[in-house]
Amino acid sequence: WKTLHSGVWYYLTTVSLVGKTHALTFLVSAMAGPAEAGLFYVLLRFSEIVGNVGATASETSLAALSSAADSHERRECFRQSWLHVALFCTHGALVFVFLTKHLLALWLHGEANVPHAIGITLAAFGLTGAFSRVVVNASMGLDLTRPAAVAGAWEAVLSIAGAGLGFHFAGLPGLFLGGSVGILCLLPVTGMVSRECGWRSLWDWFVALRQLLPGFGAAAVILYFSALSPHFLAWFGALVACGGIALWQLKGLHARK
Repeated sequence: WKTLHSGVWYYLTTVSLVGKTHALTFLVSAMAGPAEAGLFYVLLRFSEIVGNVGATASETSLAALSSAADSHERRECFRQSWLHVALFCTHGALVFVFLTKHLLALWLHGEANVPHAIGITLAAFGLTGAFSRVVVNASMGLDLTRPAAVAGAWEAVLSIAGAGLGFHFAGLPGLFLGGSVGILCLLPVTGMVSRECGWRSLWDWFVALRQLLPGFGAAAVILYFSALSPHFLAWFGALVACGGIALWQLKGLHARK
């Protein structure tokens, strides 16, 4: 009982994660039928490339933050984890913005009508999901699990409500955009994490990304021009080039460590 009682806040974060992702599939099915839910499920798997896979680097902050000796060490540990997450997730989001429709056309063979705005809203959904994982994982390492779990539960509730309203008024793009608004519930916990890690405000999270901006800009230009081409090889070449940029940035992060 003691183990279950002490772990309830950790379990709640998992329940919230399932609620704001997989529960939406049932919501779409109830509102528009299983065919539309199937298309949403495919897009949801895409978003998890950013929201889950890209944010996996934040899990390393758990042990590092809990064992840090002082605020300076916590700041450096968290900064390194945050930069890794931002690196992988932003490149994935850029691919969504420019190539989502192209890549889905290869998979779905034109059997589904994908809205033009789906790439941008899918990227927003993936990035907010990744940011949520960063905040929650860091909170666990900083002994802030309870407020993070409560905020995450409210995030799930707001995300599901926003997704339902967004889908009703704007279809799948509205669903992904509405499902992203729940991140607002995590802002107070974000402030707690910032203070524990020696950052003054949320703005410091973005300032830390300055060294990555040139690489992101180059990747965006490459993906933009590749999206103008109807040929698969152009898209594949752009993905390879962006992968090379990401590796170059990753090498730079470790050189500065």
